[in-house]
Amino acid sequence: MKYMTKEWYQTMQNTSFHLPLHTSEHAEKYSQAFYRMLYKAREDEMVRIWGEVEKEYWNPDLPQEYKPPNPPSFDPETIRKNFRKAHRHNVKDLKENLLEYILRQVADVRVLALHFASAAVKQDITAWCKQYEKATNQTAKGYAKQYKAMLKKGNPAFLEDFSFHDCKVTSCHRQGNNLVIELDNSGGFSDIETIILEQCTILKQETPFRNAWWLYEEIYPVDGGWEIHALLQNSRRQLIDFIVRAASVRFKR
Repeated sequence: MKYMTKEWYQTMQNTSFHLPLHTSEHAEKYSQAFYRMLYKAREDEMVRIWGEVEKEYWNPDLPQEYKPPNPPSFDPETIRKNFRKAHRHNVKDLKENLLEYILRQVADVRVLALHFASAAVKQDITAWCKQYEKATNQTAKGYAKQYKAMLKKGNPAFLEDFSFHDCKVTSCHRQGNNLVIELDNSGGFSDIETIILEQCTILKQETPFRNAWWLYEEIYPVDGGWEIHALLQNSRRQLIDFIVRAASVRFKR
């Protein structure tokens, strides 16, 4: 990726952290009692939400097309375990990515991970997020400008449909000289189920990406075809760069 790199994506994840933040005087100083109270409230809220999801699934008035293919599994202990795991990840992420001068102002990073902060910390985090948002938007606009220029030149129609954000790769395999990528598009915004990259050469594939989520793509014209870059993320939250050259592209819907 030349524009939407791993670093760009990781930066983008920090652009909205300020939005759910609440301010509290209790967050101005370390308090184990406040943390325990807040953690229990958030945990109970998560259990309640999942209980409502299960209840709504069995609502006879809800049309079948709005229901997921499988009934949601409501197990309070599993939900609490997953919440605890996610909370630990969020604490670790903040320690690794929050600017040092902001982190020094945080009395308890565990409380911040539960979206509570002092007024001063929230103000600094908001400014930090907006700065990152401006930078990531400028990068995205840079590629969008180049992409629109390609479309104006009357390039192949597949370019307009080559967008698979939030689709899941279910299979990637060779078929002669072609590379065939199968997608689960139920979570994305595309009706395409199969990408066929004809006369394809893989330039970079860091790791197998079956069951990985497709995040972003970039396309560049090269002699004899197209160079396609994709950024994906697997179930372990690892980002994957994938680059190929192909003579042409076909889709199956």
